[in-house]
Amino acid sequence: MVTLRKLWTIYISYLNQYPLRTQVASGCFIGFIGDYIAQHVVEQKSYDKKRGLVVSSYGGFEVGIEAKIWLPLLDRLFGSQMTKISALKKLSCEQLIYVPLELAFFMMWTNKLEHQPEKISEKFSRDYWLALGSSFSYWLPVSFLNFYLVPLQYRALYVSITTLIIDIFNSFASHNNLSKSFKKYIDYFKK
Repeated sequence: MVTLRKLWTIYISYLNQYPLRTQVASGCFIGFIGDYIAQHVVEQKSYDKKRGLVVSSYGGFEVGIEAKIWLPLLDRLFGSQMTKISALKKLSCEQLIYVPLELAFFMMWTNKLEHQPEKISEKFSRDYWLALGSSFSYWLPVSFLNFYLVPLQYRALYVSITTLIIDIFNSFASHNNLSKSFKKYIDYFKK
């Protein structure tokens, strides 16, 4: 327990001294862990290092954008107070603007940098809306808590940590036929 406390203290120290670098590194690490779990546990494949690097790099890129631009912008637009009304305004803006764009960009990022054979237009038409609906069901409560309870300087960290779950899903979704996988899952539970 002492080791975890010490690691946390060191992390917070780095977060205070080098906020953007620390948040980007955290995003890369969480992206890596999410993809690693997606590959090994969910897909039960051997680890693809190139895919891991692409997903990990996206994790750092996304957290950098969130920490430096998006989250401070929401505070400027809707105030920094942590009230239910402010949280709901930020949540609405995030769900209607950021989440759909971020998911689309993630799908394009992985498709392009991994040189996937499937055209991005085919991937979008088949899986985008299903992935977006799943994203909404996860991010609505997570984001509300973020805007309502977490101070601005820790929001990117909170997002990085909570992103692990959706990173596993997004990594799976961007590398598999999501519609086919959902149908297989639903058919399994109909038995």
